[in-house]
Amino acid sequence: MLSPVIVRKYALRLLYAMFENGDSPESFDYASFWELAQESERERFAKARAKSVLHCMRTQPDAHRLVELRIAAALEGTRGDLTAASLREQLEGYLSRSAALGSALKALSYSLNDKRRDGAGQLDLCCADLCALAATLVEMGETLSTLFADRPDYRLLLEPVAVVLRRRKADLSCCASLRTPELLKDDAEYASLAESCEKLRALPHETEAYVRDLLRHRSRYDEKIAAALEHYTPERVDTVDRCILYLALYELLVHGLKVQIVVAEATALAHEYSGRKSAPFVHGIISAVANA
Repeated sequence: MLSPVIVRKYALRLLYAMFENGDSPESFDYASFWELAQESERERFAKARAKSVLHCMRTQPDAHRLVELRIAAALEGTRGDLTAASLREQLEGYLSRSAALGSALKALSYSLNDKRRDGAGQLDLCCADLCALAATLVEMGETLSTLFADRPDYRLLLEPVAVVLRRRKADLSCCASLRTPELLKDDAEYASLAESCEKLRALPHETEAYVRDLLRHRSRYDEKIAAALEHYTPERVDTVDRCILYLALYELLVHGLKVQIVVAEATALAHEYSGRKSAPFVHGIISAVANA
């Protein structure tokens, strides 16, 4: 559940964008709005996820070198055995994917520290590649374990490989799970990342639903505002102030919030998003409507 304060702020920005562009809720370009509105949040999330991926994969360079040595020994020991052709193919495939994982780790680390690149987009691509490779290596490791069990004649060669694959599996599985961080809310180490991901997904839906319901009552708010104004119509009120008043009256008249709470939230928005004279003006209109 998102904080009402967060939804209210984004609802104000969404209403303002609609009114400034003269768009209706049906014709408004929501995708472009959210692309800009959530830019900083997406970048923060992308950096947090990238750091989480690098953290859980911090031992992988050493693990790759060890895997490389042990697989090389296994390949050499099975050379010339036609019955081990499938096993060698799987080992070589695993080694190739492991090398690709190492390259992806370097690319992610570089992108995280490169200020010249498009932060969130590049980090998302790098994380997606890394997590996909990690998931593939987990599956390939399980396939190799099955093949190893079928070749007891090569147990002395294959057991060292099996040991390092088992050690490596936990970190790879952790990385693979970061493809869908919202599912990690019960994992203490990644709970905050899961919460951030859920907020990014939920904010557009909740804010748009809030604004659509608010606009269903717009004519009612205009009547209330007009009655409280002297020598003004609602259309002549500054756009930001009018949006703040719509939010306040929606929460007062539809949600039934207490006047003190509505005034406090509305004046806080006025201080943050409008001119210094807006807070008293907004306060006066809300009080007049509440006391009418």
